[in-house]
Amino acid sequence: MLPRLLVQWQRMRTHRRLMARSLHIPTRAWVRWVPVLLLAASCARDEQGAPAGGAGPSSSSSVPTETQTPVRTVWALGERYSHRLALTSSLAFGDQPKAFDFDVTGKLVIAPSASEGSRATLFIILENAAIASRVPDPQGQFAVVAEQLSKFGCFVGYESGRVTEMRFSPELPTMVVSVYRQIAAALQVTTPAGSNGTFESKEFDGTGEYLAAYQPAGEHAWSKRKLKYIKLLGGKGTGFMAPAFENLTPEIRTSSGEVRLSEAGRPVRVRASDEVLIRGAQVPVHSTTTIALDADGVTQGAPVRHWTALDQKLVRLAANEAYVQTSKEQKGRLDEARIGGQAFESVVDNLRAGTLAREARERARAASGTGASANKEPVVESQETGQFVALTAMFRQREDAVSKAVEKIRNDPAMADTLIDALGSSGSPAAHKALAELLTAKNVDAKVRLRALAGLSRSPVPSAIAVRALEDELGRDPWSASALFGLGSYARYYRDNGDAAREKAIGQVLIARLKQANDHPSRLVLGLQALANAGFRGALDAVSRHMLDRRPPVRAAAMRALQFMPGEDIDGLLANSITSDSSEEVVVAALTSASAREPSDVLIRALTSSAETATEPKARYRSIELLGQWIKARPEVRPVIERVATNDAEEKIRTLAQSVL
Repeated sequence: MLPRLLVQWQRMRTHRRLMARSLHIPTRAWVRWVPVLLLAASCARDEQGAPAGGAGPSSSSSVPTETQTPVRTVWALGERYSHRLALTSSLAFGDQPKAFDFDVTGKLVIAPSASEGSRATLFIILENAAIASRVPDPQGQFAVVAEQLSKFGCFVGYESGRVTEMRFSPELPTMVVSVYRQIAAALQVTTPAGSNGTFESKEFDGTGEYLAAYQPAGEHAWSKRKLKYIKLLGGKGTGFMAPAFENLTPEIRTSSGEVRLSEAGRPVRVRASDEVLIRGAQVPVHSTTTIALDADGVTQGAPVRHWTALDQKLVRLAANEAYVQTSKEQKGRLDEARIGGQAFESVVDNLRAGTLAREARERARAASGTGASANKEPVVESQETGQFVALTAMFRQREDAVSKAVEKIRNDPAMADTLIDALGSSGSPAAHKALAELLTAKNVDAKVRLRALAGLSRSPVPSAIAVRALEDELGRDPWSASALFGLGSYARYYRDNGDAAREKAIGQVLIARLKQANDHPSRLVLGLQALANAGFRGALDAVSRHMLDRRPPVRAAAMRALQFMPGEDIDGLLANSITSDSSEEVVVAALTSASAREPSDVLIRALTSSAETATEPKARYRSIELLGQWIKARPEVRPVIERVATNDAEEKIRTLAQSVL
């Protein structure tokens, strides 16, 4: 549940550097993520409808890692597996009273909808759910949540025992998703097949990715504890959060558990108890979770439809993605909590003071030669972040704040960048309209105009106004990188949020622009980069025309344009380039695109071949790097990495291979 309390906001200061390099990364990779944990009152309102009163240490465990093929959990289609569930969850901010503290009980029914080899899809639903809260619940919201748990179930995908994704109805409330996510994590079984040895495994829960240690505790039984968290959950469609969150790795205070399996490999008894602390933001966040699952029988039933039959109606949530869904009313309450009763002028003054203080510190460091990374002040940075988030909330809730910001942008150059950043980050149509007007307004400094364009292109939530403004910008400058990249990111946002019509409309604009590049190399590359942001499947024909271009930079851009396109055939195109293209630049581009995809069989074959036979060292290096990232999910690549670690002619590549084993 912790990542849903993290607020995403954007900074625009890296724009010039990114544009200078002509990068074509998506909007979410442009932004600087900074955490701000909400006050307990706003959290409680969001979850319950009622108000409520440094990096974690890494493990140095010497536990060896098993190398056997992960267990293939057997779930029989047409059967219903019942479990008794007891779950306790609590969360507190700093020294304040607990924001929530409740027990969930009920009968968990698991109905497999697909099961083949190491992959399984389970439909889970909690029947006869009941919730007992130990904090005040004057509006009886927990009774409503209990009813929703019994009314809505969800699909959970597993690969080699690990959670890979969830799919559920758009009507499913956030708190219900959180409970089901905890249950899905408890059902993870990553024990190696045919082994009772000690091992470690990476898994996911509702907080992030963690490393767990298993020790044998009898036949088909293991004790289990979390050693450390690796990453918090990230934003939708982006993988993990950016490096700005690395100093917020949760600290595991205590962890214990046990897993007992049936002879077929299904969990029949699960116990888990974890206490987690997150430091480094405005206030520490402390959470505890305990869960108990006990098998209670198997019955027969009609086969459950696989989620593919309902795909257009379901929300997809990957294992490494955070989920936040609130109503308009809830979002308004959260924004007011972020604003905290402050006036626009006071927030701007605080931000100006923070900016001046930071610049003074940077000048002092430069003069002393200590470097930019020395003497960091996370508390000061967190306070400044809180003010920025308050400003973005104002732009969503108060149109007069938008007009004040525009006036100050024109008259206060020192604050123009920050105000434009906040307008773009807010995702507010009123803010987008103001930025769009700055693009064509008279007597506006050229730097301000460029900043406004960047603010629109990097907005995390596009609007019709923003789309039209970027399309109009292409009318004025047909090869504006900001406009093209921004539209590409918008298209993928609409795809990820189920709006195929808007995705297609923008995708067609980008395809038309690519065709207008004719044979101009730099324009071809720019057009392909924009389509890389979009990941629009409908652009495959347009992109494929350039995969055999005589110029390596164009072919490389075409390979990068495939990275976010859905479809197994895309993996085949990348694999072919990895193993057969004569240009190192193109091969590395194809490997980079492969890194954004799942480790399919065809990609594994291409990477294992490249790792051992590629003539260019950079291609071998990148192949080993990616195989190392996939070794947990695809342990069959280990022998290839071991051979490279011993035999490669380049010491740097041998060292890399040894480090990932």
